[in-house]
This record gives sequence, C-alpha cells and structure tokens, in this order.
Amino acid sequence: KVNSAGGKGKAGKAGTEKAMSAGIEVNSSGGKGKGGKAGSSSRRLSSGKGKGGKGGESQVDRVAEINIMVGRVNDSCGKCECNRNEPVEPVVVEVVYPTPPEPTKNPTSSPTELVFASALPPRACASSHYSFPAGIYDPLGGWLYKITTDSTLSCDDTNIWDLGTDVDGAFDHLVLFRDGIEIMRWGTTCPVDYPVKDGDSLVFYSDNSHEYRGFRVCTDSMEPAAPEEGIIQGDCFVSHPTWDGYGTHYDNYYGYSFKIEKAGTMTSESFNIRGRGTGQALKLYRNNELIGKWNGDEGISNQDVEVGDVISFFVDDSAIYDENTGFKVCFM
Repeated sequence: KVNSAGGKGKAGKAGTEKAMSAGIEVNSSGGKGKGGKAGSSSRRLSSGKGKGGKGGESQVDRVAEINIMVGRVNDSCGKCECNRNEPVEPVVVEVVYPTPPEPTKNPTSSPTELVFASALPPRACASSHYSFPAGIYDPLGGWLYKITTDSTLSCDDTNIWDLGTDVDGAFDHLVLFRDGIEIMRWGTTCPVDYPVKDGDSLVFYSDNSHEYRGFRVCTDSMEPAAPEEGIIQGDCFVSHPTWDGYGTHYDNYYGYSFKIEKAGTMTSESFNIRGRGTGQALKLYRNNELIGKWNGDEGISNQDVEVGDVISFFVDDSAIYDENTGFKVCFM
C-alpha cells in the first residue's frame, strides 16, 4: 500500500573556462548540467536521493579560440602603443569542473532498508542484524531478500563472517534459492563473488541455540521481499495469498515486509502460526527496534502502530503443522 517516489537529483554545476590573451581575462560560464536521475524506490522502502548531474560544457566559441591562437585578434591592444605585427602569445585555457562528491557509507543495515557500501558503483547490502558489525544477532530470527539484477554476492569489506558453525555446528545459515530450489547454502564461510540472478531469493535464519557476530553480504541490487499480490486486502493483510483461515498453509523460507503509512491500531481476525521452537513469527519494528512479536494462536489485539513502522513476516525451515493456517490482521 505504500509507494514512494525517489527524489530528483540536483542539477550539475556549470563548467567554467578562463582564457588569457594579451593580458586580458576572458571568462565564459559553461551551460548548466542536466539534473541527476531520480533515486530508485521500492514499493515498501523510503525513497533515495538522486545523484547530481554532471557539469555542462563551456560555451566558449571554439572558432574564436582558434582565431586567438593564430593571432587574428589584433584589437586586444586597445589604445596602447604596441606592434600589431608581432605574433600574439598562445592562449592558455583552463577548464575547471566540480569535483564529484565522495560516496557515503551507512554503518548499519536491517532487513527492511537497503544500505549501500562505499564501493563504486554502490552495492546493495543486507546484514544479519540491525547493529552489525556491533552486537550479535537474535535467536529464532531471519529475513528474506529478493535479488533484482544478475550480479555476484560477496561479504562486505569488514570481512566478518560468524555463524558459529565451527563451534556449535550447522544450525544458522544463509541460503540462496532459484525458482523455489535451493542452489547454495553458506555456514562455515562467506560467499565470494558467487553469481546470482534476477529473481533469486536470499534467506537468512537462526535457530534458538546460540547467537554470533553475524555478517553483511552485498550485491549490485536487492531489496527486502515485498508482499505478493493478494497479501494486502484493503485495510487488512494476510499471511499468504491463498489464505482462507482453515484449509491452506504458508511455505517454509517465506516472508515479506512493508511499511505502515497511517497511524492507528491493528488487530488479528484469525491467527495461527507455529509457536514452539521456531523462527516463524510476525514482527513489528519501530526505528529499527523490535516492539512486537507474535506466533502461536493468541493473535494481536489493538496494537498501536505509527507511520513508518515496519511489519515483517518470516518463516524459517521449521515444520508447519496442520493447524498453522496463517493469519489475517486488520488496521483500525
């Protein structure tokens, strides 16, 4: 339900050109550059700022410059007593363009906002937990991202990869799916230039045993999975597109997230997802902090929500039972 357009980039600064001929300064301003492209915006993410446009080329008449070079401009002496037959000194032209700004680095990331590393060009990154590289990730956590262009996947320049596999065993994983089929799983080592394709799903999940420092991985373009068609139903949303409250079930390695655009409350009309030893949960985040988590069959009653809060539903690899028919939650 939430769509936000990226901001327009600022117009580039004009180029400047300075010519010196026989002691006279000639200054000519270049044309203004075109505006930068608009920043991209996911349906569920905050809009980005566009990059500034390049400076325009100088409008100095090149024919006049050539004339100066060959000495055809003889009136520059004015009323002074000078020898008009002497050759004119060569013109020195200095073109100055603005220095492009250095890319910025955002120190944190989360399952609901993209963070760009300082590489050129920028790469979209996702971390195991909000405070990475500080702190540790939570037990029974996880997220789902969608790759949006063919590229490669690697750890970021912190070179931190810690899922505890060599200490406690292979319980926490980063998994890559293509067309619903698992094609790669990382636990002991991080991915290094692993090829990914548009439409791939990247899933991280942790069990309830131990927590570690985690990781951040980057690729050219990816975004948190948005709700599929059929999830948002007016002022309500459901766990999965075929939800009917009794006969269908959601899938493993599944999830989505979106931002709330209107303050109010939310209450579940139906609610049943696994609640025992599982990462299956519906969560509510505010300013990157978890303020609500629900699973089992108790549901939600008059939970306050604010503009910008993030709803996140995620299902890990744990079993889904017959009674786990999902949920329907509505805003008031």
